[in-house]
Amino acid sequence: MPDDNSVRRFVSPSGRTWTAQLYVHLAVTLDPACVPSKKTVLRFESGQLTLDLDPWPVDWVSRSDEELVTLVRTAQPPAYGR
Repeated sequence: MPDDNSVRRFVSPSGRTWTAQLYVHLAVTLDPACVPSKKTVLRFESGQLTLDLDPWPVDWVSRSDEELVTLVRTAQPPAYGR
């Protein structure tokens, strides 16, 4: 599994520069009896655009730029906001 600090930068065929890194969503509630839950996603960011991929391949950090472009095309807007 990649280190949580791993970051990849790549350029898509359209010329957009992307950053990919693991991101941990922490879901909390106002109910003190509820335990916060964590979910790790592969987050892609480019300017104001943020997309998350879950599940994500554990070898994402060693994938080619072309493979990362394929992954970002299947990513979705964050489920928990930014």
